[in-house]
Amino acid sequence: MNPYLAVLRAPSVALLLVSQLVARLPAGMVTIALLLHVEQSTGSYANAGVVVAVLSVGQAAAGPVGGRAAGRWGPRAVLIVTTVTTSCSLAAVAVLPELVSRPPFAAFVLLALVAGASMPPVQPTARTIYPTLVAPERVASVLALDASLQEVIFVVAPVAAAFAAAAAGGAAAVLLTAAVALVGGMWFALSGPVRRATIPRGGRAVGRVLLHPAVWPAVLVGLLLVAGSAAVEVAVVAAFASEPPLSGALLAVYSVSSLIGGLVFGVLSVRRWSLVRSLLVVAVGLALSGAVADFWWIGAALFLAGLGVAPVFALTYANVSTGVGPAESAEAFGWVGTGALIGAAAGAAVAGAVVESAGAHGAFAVAASFVVLAVILTTALTVRDAQRLRQRVGPL
Repeated sequence: MNPYLAVLRAPSVALLLVSQLVARLPAGMVTIALLLHVEQSTGSYANAGVVVAVLSVGQAAAGPVGGRAAGRWGPRAVLIVTTVTTSCSLAAVAVLPELVSRPPFAAFVLLALVAGASMPPVQPTARTIYPTLVAPERVASVLALDASLQEVIFVVAPVAAAFAAAAAGGAAAVLLTAAVALVGGMWFALSGPVRRATIPRGGRAVGRVLLHPAVWPAVLVGLLLVAGSAAVEVAVVAAFASEPPLSGALLAVYSVSSLIGGLVFGVLSVRRWSLVRSLLVVAVGLALSGAVADFWWIGAALFLAGLGVAPVFALTYANVSTGVGPAESAEAFGWVGTGALIGAAAGAAVAGAVVESAGAHGAFAVAASFVVLAVILTTALTVRDAQRLRQRVGPL
């Protein structure tokens, strides 16, 4: 039987996949919505950038804490409280200029911090529940499906926010983000799988799970891969600065390719070197993308690179899911999300600085370099694990 059919036929899996996807849509909308709204309200892109950065800081801090809280007070209670808080904070950002003629910039910053820090722990909760809904041999398939479907967020959500801003202004885009956050978050929180879920309370101090041999590599690999993807966005925008639609088309190719790669990967057998091979595909594609300044060449190279992205995420998620106990799973996935946020900030910052001196070609090189570091890391870990296995059981 097709592994995806087997996964989707399992009780509650399809509901959990779709509801968590809708609940996560605001993550792809909020950046562009806030950028446009704050710039229109304050007349400064610098101010808008600060607000988005503060939001990201709040999200990064909230990831592991939210996952830990789900184990202490129950996922449904934590999801409801955080969903309402972040939705109200975003709505307050949207209507602030209407309530105050010249709102202080600090008010935008404070509300963005609250919105970021109260982002619902949707990802950690969903990825902690998946293994309880499917047979052990199907966990990798459901995580591959999750990793593939998340590309929809990065294709649909920014377009929805940009369309709302173009049609009715930045405030409307932020309000739409808040509405989607409320509806999607509550749907997920009140869904059957979440309502029935029980996440054991973690017994160790916050952060100790980072030392787990399945967690810290997943955090670092995710950080480096997301940094590379963020650098690609900068490179593509810089390469086609005078033709924004072409930039959007290339980034869509990268995301759609990742979706395809993840779906194909989910029906394949996982091997010892699968993670290294997937990262190599991404690294080669990104390196080739900067070789020729041609739209079709870059598109083909990014299509190749994208084929490895979702499989890398699926493999790291599976490693965490199978390596960490239920009591620490939600916090572990929270740290993986925090690593991704740090990677996004680092990749965009480094690539942006390089563009100033070396142009788009340099930014593509930065993107490839981040992923090459991930290849080196995973290769070293794979060789180490193989050596340890030989010592225990003899030559393979």
